[in-house]
Amino acid sequence: MGREWARGHSTEGWSGAAGCGRKTTCKTRVKSTLALTAIFTRDNCIVPNVRGKSLSAAKLALRLHACSTGKITRAFSNTVSAGRVISQNPQAGSHLQHNGKASLTVSKGP
Repeated sequence: MGREWARGHSTEGWSGAAGCGRKTTCKTRVKSTLALTAIFTRDNCIVPNVRGKSLSAAKLALRLHACSTGKITRAFSNTVSAGRVISQNPQAGSHLQHNGKASLTVSKGP
């Protein structure tokens, strides 16, 4: 991935400046008018591990990784505290398109 300028977007390259091409940063000397264009791409979602996190922390972690929250299911658990994520689908490390959805199962407690 290139350098992130806006959340969820990275620079893929530049056009209009000699020697910049597909570099993530571009440094050039300007002696006259120059039209420089940054080329942006959307970051893919790489699903973070949210197991054991509170639902709000899990949602935030997903957003910060260019993912979104899918279906939320609630289930009883003797081992995971109420309000914490028991499981997720897809698993951590999975690659999805930008804003891909991860479904969560959240504990209702015992």
